[in-house]
Amino acid sequence: MESIYPPNTFMCTEKLTYLKEHFQEFSNDYSSPIRATLQETHEKLFGDILSEDFEKLTTICNVDNLTVHHEFEPSEMEKFYKNSHKDLPEDAKKLHTIQAKISWENKYNNVSSTEPKHINLLQDFNESIDFEPGSDVIITVNVHQPYTGHIGMLSKRNYCIGFIKSCHELIALGSQSLKDLKNKIICDHNEFSKEVNDIYESNKDDETIQNGSSLICIDDKLYVDMPNTDSIDYSVVVKKWNEDNKLKLNFTTDDMSVKLRDLNFRLGYPYLYQHNGNCEHLFVFSDVQLVKKCHSLCRDDYPYYKTINGYMLKNCNICKKVSAKWICTNNNRLIHNVTYFCQDCLISYNYKDGEKIGDFKLYPQKKILIQQ
Repeated sequence: MESIYPPNTFMCTEKLTYLKEHFQEFSNDYSSPIRATLQETHEKLFGDILSEDFEKLTTICNVDNLTVHHEFEPSEMEKFYKNSHKDLPEDAKKLHTIQAKISWENKYNNVSSTEPKHINLLQDFNESIDFEPGSDVIITVNVHQPYTGHIGMLSKRNYCIGFIKSCHELIALGSQSLKDLKNKIICDHNEFSKEVNDIYESNKDDETIQNGSSLICIDDKLYVDMPNTDSIDYSVVVKKWNEDNKLKLNFTTDDMSVKLRDLNFRLGYPYLYQHNGNCEHLFVFSDVQLVKKCHSLCRDDYPYYKTINGYMLKNCNICKKVSAKWICTNNNRLIHNVTYFCQDCLISYNYKDGEKIGDFKLYPQKKILIQQ
């Protein structure tokens, strides 16, 4: 695909071939205890500096000393749009322009406070150790929302950029397979692939539903996953598209058992993940580094989510307080066709004596988002 989308367009790196060998020389030179003591860290950073001299140095380098004579005092400034109407006279609030401004500010503040752009997830790593620092690499992958652009959008002032938004960031080990990474990719389309009939017997599967066919395209190589007997080989469709459009791309096919460290990719170059028919995600390898003692040294912790876009953390549409656990559709008793419910609100509104009220479809919200 690099012949169609040149790498210099994306400000990406050179191709990282044979990632394991690339970091081998650094791994041989990397020798460090797994957990250094505070005294060892102090000696490594500051050498033979005495504790008294170190305290004196800390006092001298205090940021409170970085001032000059007649310097302005720091002031706390509020954003101009936040509660800027609280000190207005009552007569002024009768004006339609002021009322419209107050209404807009209230709406803006509510939206911005409940839907943060990106959330750093706190990780609960295992304390067990099953590999040494420097023996593996950590790969950071930035997954984007399904692509909604179309041919011709580039000619309209690059509007297609607004349709490519970051979805979540994954951290994986180089020794893990491409399928391990694929199974962690979150997509809204997967939520509607498993309808639930009994809410009391559906709390067993914590994993994201990834049972259908899928394809990942990296460096003109098509990695296909067909878990079921009736799965579709997407590579056949891609190769036919290549022939019909006479693009002369030399696609080869493989399965997703390949290790991430054996892939040939560029940092910063977009690659393709396709599933559920025509649902296409772009993803980017954004960073590669050796595993250090500050990272988790337990393989069971990987892959894990580092950040998630705030739009994915849905609250219950009824109480607005608890994280959503269910997605309800086709319910004529609700205003919206798709409504998010927590467990208590779902039962109190849609069930009576354990029986459904009316006809609707119910799907589980991903527990990975609720737990973290």
